[in-house]
Amino acid sequence: GENGGMLTQFDDVRFKHKKAVTGLAFQSKMKQLFSCSYDCTVKVWDCETGGCLSTLYGHEMEPLSIDFCGVTVTSGADRTLRMWKYEEEKQFVYNGGGIKASIDCVSMFNNNYCVTGSQDGILCFWDLSKKKPVSFVKNAHGEGNWITAVSTLRFRKFFATGSYNGFLKFWSISDDRKIEFCFQVPLIGYINDIKFSND
Repeated sequence: GENGGMLTQFDDVRFKHKKAVTGLAFQSKMKQLFSCSYDCTVKVWDCETGGCLSTLYGHEMEPLSIDFCGVTVTSGADRTLRMWKYEEEKQFVYNGGGIKASIDCVSMFNNNYCVTGSQDGILCFWDLSKKKPVSFVKNAHGEGNWITAVSTLRFRKFFATGSYNGFLKFWSISDDRKIEFCFQVPLIGYINDIKFSND
């Protein structure tokens, strides 16, 4: 996505933004691709034709992360989490938790719950029926370390976060909907992304 916003090209079919692409999420059942970009838009693509089905506006600064699990969510430099129902031309804006910096990453548990990580080191658990996070942890990777990656284990209450403090951390959501630290694994370097395998 660094080269003029090009996502990919299949034969003569192009998926393109005006600026660099910051996130992708695939919806396999409908064969749709969701993308977000430094051009401050979220786009919905038909994977078979390459046609843009919808361009979604709302982020006041660049959206930096996107995920899909029944609904589409994005997070961005404008310190918001947004849920998109593009067929209905609706978006829902979430903020709070004392977040004072860009929300760099988002990952969904299911179509109702997700977690986000921000540059000020705050880890938030969200119920998408509420406007503010249900619970949050400040300095989740230590003071001064922002959260660079987050990944949920789909349909479970378990997830992982990354930063650049030398650890991959694992967390769970308790029955009373609090974020609880489980364990950490030493990992040298800057963690750009995390994904759980389907196995």
